[in-house]
Amino acid sequence: MVLYIARDFLAVLVLMSCVTEGTKIKYNIAVVTADKAWAGTNSDIRMTLYGSKGQTSDHNLDSAGNDFERGETNDFVINDKDIGNLECIGLKISGTDGWMPEDITVTYGPHGSKHTVENINRWLDDNASFKLCNVKSVVQYDIAIETSTKSWSGTDSSIFITLRGSDGTTAEHELDNRGINDFQKGHTSKFVINDKDVGSLSCIVLRIYGRDGFRAQTVTVVNQVRKTTSSTDVYEWLDDNGSLELCDLRQATEYSLALTTSTKGWAGTDSGIYVILKGSNGNTKEHKLDTISHNDFRKGNTDTYVFYDQSIGSLDCILFRINGKDGWLVDTITVEIGYYEYSTANRSNVWLDGYKTIKFCNLKVEY
Repeated sequence: MVLYIARDFLAVLVLMSCVTEGTKIKYNIAVVTADKAWAGTNSDIRMTLYGSKGQTSDHNLDSAGNDFERGETNDFVINDKDIGNLECIGLKISGTDGWMPEDITVTYGPHGSKHTVENINRWLDDNASFKLCNVKSVVQYDIAIETSTKSWSGTDSSIFITLRGSDGTTAEHELDNRGINDFQKGHTSKFVINDKDVGSLSCIVLRIYGRDGFRAQTVTVVNQVRKTTSSTDVYEWLDDNGSLELCDLRQATEYSLALTTSTKGWAGTDSGIYVILKGSNGNTKEHKLDTISHNDFRKGNTDTYVFYDQSIGSLDCILFRINGKDGWLVDTITVEIGYYEYSTANRSNVWLDGYKTIKFCNLKVEY
């Protein structure tokens, strides 16, 4: 009996080993060849990835086209074991037709973690190899800053942001959408920055360059790799080349609204439209629906808005308020919260007018 138990235990160990060895993940590789004379090659290029949990096999980088031409970007896929956090990239050339890489980007993992080695500009020739270990992790952060509705809250001064987290700090980034008047009173300005993954976000630092003061209402940061959203309220002015450190962060939920204005006569409006979402676990605050440099709520048009707020659970009702006497007739309303989509139609053709409110609660839910 002891013999059978030992045999069965050994079989389980062998099975576990096979399952572990068989588990592979996909590595998406983007390779940029330098735009210099003779930088391209017809030689075979091989790559090995080194990480905190080990290394991949040696893989030949070969696609259907003519790879590694001067100044071009080539994409490859490697399927291999999970090596953990990428630390180094090994390159080897088979042949004497030299090659000069410029940038390499490796994207992999459940969060789409992106790692880059930039400005390589180093020759690889005569069956040689080298290892690149100056790997940087790159994350896209979506930034949304809602400017207060208080008098003089908007600014023409330059605003900068720095993110601090459990794994480090980003560089300071200027928040500026070229050609758009950012940070207007009562408006939400959105930006994208790319920097290292700072881990769990702990603080947001804002700095102003100039003396035209600025009063934000909320600041929201979305880490597109970790799929985490952090938000904070702002209670202080930013002025006179000063800075604010915002560390009272909370997890936030993304809400996406698609509103179609009716095609009936005079259905569109120039009045301000505001929304509150009411749910099983509470309500959002009131949000102004306004896209900068865009004429919202035109007859027959569909306008889409995204904002961040506390989690309200399942959506029960949608409350609109109009600030003005130029009435609005909405036709259909769709709200996306995570994997759920809530929709309704204004079948009774109820107008929103004269500084009043209207509430829609008969919602259709789809997953």
